[in-house]
Amino acid sequence: MKKLSIFSTLVLVAFMLTGCDDDVISGKGTEKDPYTIATPKQLQQLAKEVNNGSDKAGLYYKLTDNINLNGFQSGNEWTPIGGQSRPFCGIFDGCGFVISKLYFDIDGDHAGLFGMVKDGTVKNVGVIDSEVRAKGEVGGIVGHLDGSGKIENCYYLGNVDGNPNDRGLNVGGIVGYVDGSGKVSQCYAAGGRISGASNIGGIAGWINTNGSVSNCIAINSKIELLKNASYNAGRVAVPPNNVNTPNTSSTLSNNAAWSGMKVYSKPAVSGTVTGVHNDRHGKDASTAQIRTAAFFDTYLTDPIWTKENGRLPGFNGNTEKMSDHVPSN
Repeated sequence: MKKLSIFSTLVLVAFMLTGCDDDVISGKGTEKDPYTIATPKQLQQLAKEVNNGSDKAGLYYKLTDNINLNGFQSGNEWTPIGGQSRPFCGIFDGCGFVISKLYFDIDGDHAGLFGMVKDGTVKNVGVIDSEVRAKGEVGGIVGHLDGSGKIENCYYLGNVDGNPNDRGLNVGGIVGYVDGSGKVSQCYAAGGRISGASNIGGIAGWINTNGSVSNCIAINSKIELLKNASYNAGRVAVPPNNVNTPNTSSTLSNNAAWSGMKVYSKPAVSGTVTGVHNDRHGKDASTAQIRTAAFFDTYLTDPIWTKENGRLPGFNGNTEKMSDHVPSN
């Protein structure tokens, strides 16, 4: 048997080390030198650490590449980052990258890409081509936002469902439940269906008294109450005390929704609704407006956003395909 040359040995060792380090997150966790995440295994590693009790308070994370979670499908679903007893408390910056194929159907609540964020921030990330379902407190980006937590410059393309036979409460395209003084701003959701038993919204399910949703757009095909005909649903969100009149506080402000979206209640069917910028349904936006880049300038003002006529906004020079349920002009 031939002996390996020194060069061949070094190449082999380097290959072995690279394979072993696929789940290792590099960086120092500071604002100037954040922990970097570029692979599904590294994102999963963050989830493991948070779910094992490391809340990451004051620590910074950033994405450095797009991530496809196709490996976490039926039978091996994604485990959300953080939960009710062990929330994520750090700062997660997607840096304009996109996470695709997020999938879970779990017998639990506080579910999303992040299960629960408390006093932390999730920003600048898109989640596309995804399907999520849980008992309740479920959203495309975050299940439960608490304390002074923030969700900024995010979008979600996919379905979100709360199980109507097991709670099914607080379901939103971006976030299920905004608690404390949590703030959601400059976000949009453009999936097909947002459904559950009660407190269902295109952006947020339920907003507590001191929480807020502003500068957001809901472009979902339908909001569906699957259990009762109560009024706990909205194209944008369900406000504190379930009040339907325009909100005079800062809870809901400068939000819009596609006018073709349907809001269904069973056994009653309400269908098409209208609204204004500071109520549960948001200001009406026509199909022609949704297909115009300039429309989004009123809501998505951060420089990270890119808009293009006939397409949905994206980040850093990229845009997304317009949702199939939004007809062409």
